[in-house]
Amino acid sequence: MWIDPRLLSRRINRILLKHAMTFLKSKVSIVSTGETINVRGIKAEKVAIEYDGPKDLLKIFGIKLRKNPIYSFVDIRILADISENIYNPLPIGFIVDDMEYIISINWPSRVGTNNIDIAMLLAKELGLNNKVIWIDKRGILDPLYNGFEEVDGFPISELTPGKIEDSAFEIARIYNVRGKEMDILNFLKGEDLLADSEISLLPQMDELILRWKVLVREGNLPKLAYMDAVGLPKRAFQVLIKALSLSDVTPVIASDDIINLSLNGVIYLTRRKISNNLDYYIDEYEDDKFKLIRRSKWKNEEVLIEEEFEPLWKLV
Repeated sequence: MWIDPRLLSRRINRILLKHAMTFLKSKVSIVSTGETINVRGIKAEKVAIEYDGPKDLLKIFGIKLRKNPIYSFVDIRILADISENIYNPLPIGFIVDDMEYIISINWPSRVGTNNIDIAMLLAKELGLNNKVIWIDKRGILDPLYNGFEEVDGFPISELTPGKIEDSAFEIARIYNVRGKEMDILNFLKGEDLLADSEISLLPQMDELILRWKVLVREGNLPKLAYMDAVGLPKRAFQVLIKALSLSDVTPVIASDDIINLSLNGVIYLTRRKISNNLDYYIDEYEDDKFKLIRRSKWKNEEVLIEEEFEPLWKLV
């Protein structure tokens, strides 16, 4: 069966189709002629929309199914939107036009926001099933008054033995002390070092464990943890990020620097609206007005899709 492509211009219809794909396992196929046009800087492609799935839901909302294809030019941002799969939805709010429809993001992913309440909402949502650590490089103390517990550093116990060994190799690389990996591993485990190794590694281990406590040998993270990283030296911060990437802990990083691609499943509290390292940016563009900016693709072309929404906390 076929759907008139012009119906996709309505946001509600796209959400219905995406819900049908996500929850009802319906299949939506975009059949393209390959013909494109540009109108006022907006690229559109001539397509037909094939639908294979339950029909009753679409009929209830006025989406008529047809026996023969209808071809029409459709904005490629719409095509990117409808072809994007929400494989593990994390709800963030409701669409402005109709509060019955939930806006979700894929998780894990790389998410940025300029609103601290959004960052804490997502952190607490994720904290229901996983440990979360708030890494603060901006001097923001709000999480401590909203259920987060301050910790001295990231416990090595959050890493498996194999991952602890991986972290030792990463520390050697970051501090340019290759050949000392096993000494670093022993140090992380709290084992005694030979005198010459202890002397040669003391500055690096002092920075990481003794002075800044980036890594701590004892204890476990609480469900919602807060770590003060203001003033943390660059290499020590790189070690922390690497340790987080080797763990199952979800990081929330309050920083205006978008770090790198080694983290997937991370929330950044940052004023930089979009970056090549972010999949989504949740923007408070005016007081109490929000939009979701997400990076997507149609074929090999990257597009940005924007959607206004009402955050979940407004209905709590």
